[in-house]
Amino acid sequence: MYIRSLNITTDRVQGFPYNTEAVRYAKHINLDQPVTFIVGDNGVGKSSLIEAIAYKLRLARINNTLGFQEESFEPIAELAEDLELDMIRDGRGFLFRSEDFGDYVIKGNIFDSFKSQNPTYQNMMFNYGQNLASFSHGEAFLHIITQRVKRQGIYIFDEPESALSPLHQLSLIYLIREHLKKERSQFIIATHSPILMAMPDALIYEVTKNGMQATPLQEVEHYIITKTFLNNPKAYFRED
Repeated sequence: MYIRSLNITTDRVQGFPYNTEAVRYAKHINLDQPVTFIVGDNGVGKSSLIEAIAYKLRLARINNTLGFQEESFEPIAELAEDLELDMIRDGRGFLFRSEDFGDYVIKGNIFDSFKSQNPTYQNMMFNYGQNLASFSHGEAFLHIITQRVKRQGIYIFDEPESALSPLHQLSLIYLIREHLKKERSQFIIATHSPILMAMPDALIYEVTKNGMQATPLQEVEHYIITKTFLNNPKAYFRED
């Protein structure tokens, strides 16, 4: 592992992302497992927190750049200044965001007749060996993972399930577990997916309006709702 724990060192609660629960309650959070999931409803700040970690560590993104120049990252850069990481060791890594993935594939293929001059397409071919549009959405994502998650490092994923079918989510679990058999890497993943959360030996932090707590899978709200619904879907649609 690389990061032993994290701590937001400010008590500020005004303005985004400081007004989100994940940021407000991220005080002395232990990350003592190779795989940690950050879960919770939309808007609780999961993405902001893990993006701040990636920003602090200057992790590469899907297009192989180290920069976070977009204006949208300005609040994340500010948050990163207030983020304290207890590092066991330094290392390289990779930040995957679902919006980066979609934009990257589209930009690499949008001008088919000008591919030889398209820098994004050339970048795609150099980094991943082929045109990602030749894959399905989920296959393209898994191809990127197999290409980027090779050496030991810190890998941060933001809602990877948005690109993956349930079957491909199982494939992602397999890829991560096979990688961890060979390398001492660390994965921090924000997700809504009960399938991913069920990865054996993973640490789950659930973010709610009341706090950010390590939570067993069977007590996570996403898991409870999904299991209850699938056990008896008709119960959710009964007519009076």
